[in-house]
Amino acid sequence: MKKKRKKRSAVNKIKIVLVLLVLVIAADLFIFKYAHRVISPPPIFEEEYVTSSQLKKRIDKVDQVIYESLFSLGIKKEAITFSKIIPRHEEGLDWDFTELSVAIDNPDFINRLETVITKKTFILGPDVILKTEKTSADLAVFSITIFKHSTHRLKLYLRPVKAITKSARLPRVAFIIDDIGYEIPIAEAFMGLKIPVCLSVLPGAPFSKEIAQNIVKRKKEMLLHLPMEPKGYPAVNPGQDALMLNMDRETIQKMVREDIKKLPGIKGVNHHMGSLFSEDYIKMKYVLDEIKKHNLYYIDSRTTNLTVAYKVAKALGIPAAEKSLFIDNDLNEKTLNYQMERLIGIARNRGEAIGIGHPHRETLDILKRYTEQLMRDFEVVPVSELVN
Repeated sequence: MKKKRKKRSAVNKIKIVLVLLVLVIAADLFIFKYAHRVISPPPIFEEEYVTSSQLKKRIDKVDQVIYESLFSLGIKKEAITFSKIIPRHEEGLDWDFTELSVAIDNPDFINRLETVITKKTFILGPDVILKTEKTSADLAVFSITIFKHSTHRLKLYLRPVKAITKSARLPRVAFIIDDIGYEIPIAEAFMGLKIPVCLSVLPGAPFSKEIAQNIVKRKKEMLLHLPMEPKGYPAVNPGQDALMLNMDRETIQKMVREDIKKLPGIKGVNHHMGSLFSEDYIKMKYVLDEIKKHNLYYIDSRTTNLTVAYKVAKALGIPAAEKSLFIDNDLNEKTLNYQMERLIGIARNRGEAIGIGHPHRETLDILKRYTEQLMRDFEVVPVSELVN
C-alpha cells in the first residue's frame, strides 16, 4: 500500500510540475504577443515639453488666473472672445500675446474682477504686473506684463451677453494627436472617440505600420509626423532619421519620400519638433516641393513663432493650415481644461481652430469630457477640412 501511495504521490507531483510548466509557457507567449506592444514612456517627446521657457510657464499661470476670475463671477463662456492672438518673438523668447474681449451685463463686475485678478496675479510674484489702461462707464481695459514682456490684454464691455452675434455656421474645430506609433491601445482609444481625431504617425516608431493599417481600415484621417531638427539638438532629440539643416536637397527629399512610402494612406504631413529646421525657408522648400508631388496637405505645427512652413506651403500652392495651440503640454487637469477653453474660444472668434495633443491618457480623458459640448456647439471636423 505504501508503495502505491508513494507512486501515486510521485505521479501527482509530476502532473503539478507539468501544469506549472504549461502555465509558464502560456504566460511567456502572452507577454511576447501583447506586452511588447506597449512601450511606455515613448523615447521621443514633444519639443515644447523640454524647451518651454519660464515666460511660457508663467503665461500659463496667468491664463488660469484670468479664467478662474471670470468664471468665479459667473461670466459665461460664450461671453469671452479671443479678439487677438499675436505671435511674438523677442530676446530669443517665443510666446503668443492674447487679447480677450468679455461682454458683461453688470457694471459692478469691472471692480470685482479687477480685485480678484489683482489678488491672484500678486501671488504669482513681482514679475507679473497688472495695469489698468482705461476705465469708463461701458469699457475697462487691463494689460498684463510678465518679465517686462506684454502678454495679455483684457477688455471688458458693458453690454448684454445676448448682444454677441452668432454666425449661421457653427465654429469648426479639428484635433490632431501627434507622436503616434509607440502604443497601440492608446491609438485605438483615440480612434474610438465619438468626434473625429486625426492621428499623426511617426515614420520610425515600432508600431507605426500596424497602427497606420488600422487607421486606414477604420477610415480615419492620418498624417505623417515628420521629424525635424529642433533648437538645442542633440540635448533635444527628435529621434532617428530626422531632417537636419546640414543635409542637402537630394538627401532631404529622399528621406521625405521614403517616410511617405512607409505610411500608405496618409492625407497630409506635419512636423515633429523642428523649431530650428522650420525657420529655414530653403530647407522647408525642399521638403514641401516633395510633399507637393504626392498631393498632400501640410499642417504647420508652429513649434517656433519664426516658422516659415505655412508661408512656404502657401507660396507653393500646397493646401495648408496652422496649429492654433497645443492642448496638453501640461497634463495638470486645470491646465488641460483652460487650454480646451482657449481652443474653443479661438474657434468662436476665428470660426475655426486646430488643437494638437499627444497620446496621453489625460488628453484622451479631456477630449471625452468635452465631447458633448463640442458636438453641441461646434462642428468637429477632420483637419483636412480646415486647409486651404
